[in-house]
Amino acid sequence: MLFGIFQAFWDETEKYFQEFEAAVQERRHGDTLYLPAAISVEDLRRTINSRLPEDTPIPSNEWLRLQFSPKDPYTVTALRYTGRFNMKFKVQRRQLRGSHVDSKFACFQYRLLKSFAIHNKEHVHMVCMDDKAIVPIGEPGLEISTGVRPHNRSLAPACGAILGALDHDFHLCGIVPSVAFHISIPESITCSFFNGTVEVTNKDKILQPSNPFRHAAELLHSLRTNYSNDAGRLGQEILLMYTDGGPDHRITYTSVQVSLLCLFVALDLDMLVAGRTAPTLSWVNLAERVMSQLNLALQNVALARERMTDEMEGKVKGMSNIDTVRKACEARPAFKDAFTESMVPVITLLNERFAHLHMKEKPFTANKAATDDQMDALFGYIFTIDPNVDREKLQKKDLTAYKALTDFMQKHCKVMKCKPEMPCNYCNNHPPRMQNFDQLHWVPDPVCIQGADGERYREFSEVYGNTTTEQDRPSLKSSVTTSPADVVHKDLLVTRKVLIKS
Repeated sequence: MLFGIFQAFWDETEKYFQEFEAAVQERRHGDTLYLPAAISVEDLRRTINSRLPEDTPIPSNEWLRLQFSPKDPYTVTALRYTGRFNMKFKVQRRQLRGSHVDSKFACFQYRLLKSFAIHNKEHVHMVCMDDKAIVPIGEPGLEISTGVRPHNRSLAPACGAILGALDHDFHLCGIVPSVAFHISIPESITCSFFNGTVEVTNKDKILQPSNPFRHAAELLHSLRTNYSNDAGRLGQEILLMYTDGGPDHRITYTSVQVSLLCLFVALDLDMLVAGRTAPTLSWVNLAERVMSQLNLALQNVALARERMTDEMEGKVKGMSNIDTVRKACEARPAFKDAFTESMVPVITLLNERFAHLHMKEKPFTANKAATDDQMDALFGYIFTIDPNVDREKLQKKDLTAYKALTDFMQKHCKVMKCKPEMPCNYCNNHPPRMQNFDQLHWVPDPVCIQGADGERYREFSEVYGNTTTEQDRPSLKSSVTTSPADVVHKDLLVTRKVLIKS
């Protein structure tokens, strides 16, 4: 009788769980649950109590908790659980991955890119690039956590000092670590590409924002310093770049295309290939795997910038967003210098911590962010192609004003030097460096065929050297073609304000 005194409560609890599963089933996809059944045991107890008559016996929180399934059925404490309800305490897993219609196509295209690198191994340098999430930096004396969830305990004094951080995460300043993973190309496509050297560049998010020319200038400096046989040219004739396709690397943007052309000219390359992942598939980018290693240097760490003079601190105190600080730096050079100096110690600290990390016994390298002079010098290489290009006007609509650049991009729509028999003016002055350049072909696109087991893509050996297109890209097949009539009458569907006189 004592055991059955709470039967009404148990029945109502079972009914609640059934209603919860039915409601969640309508909103979830597959076997993934996005909402817990209750905030806590106490919350569940109160919810069930509100659904029952006032005089219904209610169990204690502990007795209710023991009606669930144990977290680990192989422990001694598991004997105390009754298992009445098929529920248990779980922690949310942040391991879900998005999907995209071009996922399979893009992954096979990446496989073809790797096969191309292996086929031309002696002439190829391959690098994967990505930006890590912003590392928050607190104000002077107010160190805030880096936001990295610690997976283990860090070494600290046993007595006295504690590992602490401010109890909020509001921050004005921040550092953006940019990763360049220079890959050691293996001998076979079945071998791992996750081997090479890692370079990290820590940049102030306010005064050193990421943009295509900053990334290109930093990569240019790295390649000339570590991978060049002479003063300027890359040791290999072909550069392969792979990114996640963010705004700074989206190859459909004119500014990104011009920055890549500057790299092409600066390094005297015979071919430059820039690839990107499909949307939501950034995990394919090998540079993304390096981020978990950077987290080792950031866990249990709190950071703050150095204090400036009282006058400068008084000016920054009323600034609550990035644009305000940037405008103040443009108006007052002295304030810009002081603010930059206040960020130097924390950037130096992160450089030192990242330098302690290793990739398969190879230490990480911390580089300095590109300066304005370095970006200007990089942009100057585009004048070799067209001396009229304006760095402030690099949108698609502006290309009509740059005839020489437009002609070059149309002739070299794939960034590759001309064949010797039909050289352009640039390629005539800068001939290919490869001895067998006439046998070099562009990276092929995936070509879908119908096989015995369904559709499949042709392997690299089957398509290399052939003319291929993106006609088998799923999103391209489903795209809507705009007719000439739609172009003529497109203004009919534009919303406008019309003034009507009464």
